[in-house]
Amino acid sequence: PSEPHAACAAAAAIAAAPVLSEAARVAAEAEASAAAAAAEATTEELLEREVRAVEAQIAVHRDTEAAVNAEHAQKAAAWQDERKSLLVSLHLAELEVNAAKEDQKASQLLRDSRPCNARPRLTPGVAPEGRRLPVISLVA
Repeated sequence: PSEPHAACAAAAAIAAAPVLSEAARVAAEAEASAAAAAAEATTEELLEREVRAVEAQIAVHRDTEAAVNAEHAQKAAAWQDERKSLLVSLHLAELEVNAAKEDQKASQLLRDSRPCNARPRLTPGVAPEGRRLPVISLVA
């Protein structure tokens, strides 16, 4: 019989024979306590196995967590690099826009400050002083 069953059998034997001698009763009790100790050792072994299994699961969880954290850190670093690159590109584009605006202002100032702009513009069929020119018709 297995160890837990042996302890039960010994206890049953003690209970069934109340007329045993003192030596037999002590021997039966010793046998029962030995069987209980063996059963307890088995329970301790089961608990130790359970604890080892739980610790193994915790280790797997920690390894998985470390891998996920490492992947997250790698993605965050890549995103920061991309963000810096985009910010640099944006800054360069802003500088180009500002330079283009300054060029446009300079061109406008040059256009407005030319002496030829002070003269009135010529309109076809109108003399520069405001006199009307004769229109020659080529159709007869």
